Amino acid sequence: MTTSRIDPDASTLEPPIERRVISWSRYPAKGFGTLWLLHGERGLLSIDFDAALAARAAGKAPEVPVPSPIGGALERYFAGERETFAEVPIELHGTAFQLSVWAALREIPYGEVATYGDIAARIGEPKAQRAVGAANARNPLPIIIPCHRVVAHGNRLGGYTGGLTRKRFLLRREGLEVEGDVVRARQLSLFGS
Repeated sequence: MTTSRIDPDASTLEPPIERRVISWSRYPAKGFGTLWLLHGERGLLSIDFDAALAARAAGKAPEVPVPSPIGGALERYFAGERETFAEVPIELHGTAFQLSVWAALREIPYGEVATYGDIAARIGEPKAQRAVGAANARNPLPIIIPCHRVVAHGNRLGGYTGGLTRKRFLLRREGLEVEGDVVRARQLSLFGS
């Protein structure tokens, strides 16, 4: 495995992290579209929204049925249940900074949001908002590591690697109201900054 280093004030990562895909599956998320799941030796490596990207990453790995812990959790989530994905085995590869951001994202409760600044403060790097955004963009497990729950200052929608239509869908699925590019209802500054 290749390791990478990221400066918390940087907005890019170099070099890319290597991961070994041993199988893949597809999950038809009701009302959302197909999720392409890449599996490693110890758990779920990534969720992709794009079949071509997933195919390149999977290489010659075989397609398998969606493993029951993953499929069950996704089914509950897309049915509108409060799912934490705690039972889903995952295999994360990233820098220490990315791993700290992704851990903080998992602490954002279902149906709530936090800002990039909240996450930066939570991980002890209050000036690293841009780097938090970069780590969000490299999140290999969207939905399970809920980067869609991160919004810009003023509860503005911000960005989402899967596209803003998907981000709006996920936030609304969790009971939040999205008007234009502003997220409303049940807003809070999760980490007190």
